[in-house]
Amino acid sequence: MHRHITLAMAAAHACLTVLRARELDAGKAETDPPSSSPSASPRCDG
Repeated sequence: MHRHITLAMAAAHACLTVLRARELDAGKAETDPPSSSPSASPRCDG
C-alpha cells in the first residue's frame, strides 16, 4: 500500500510541475513574440 501512495504522490507532483511550467510559459508568452513551434509538454490526464 505504501508503494501505491508513493507512486500516486510522485505522479501528482509531476502533474503539478507540468501545470506550473505551462502557467509560467503562458505568462512569458504574453510579453514575448509567438514561437513558430508548439511546445511538446506531456499531459496529465490522471
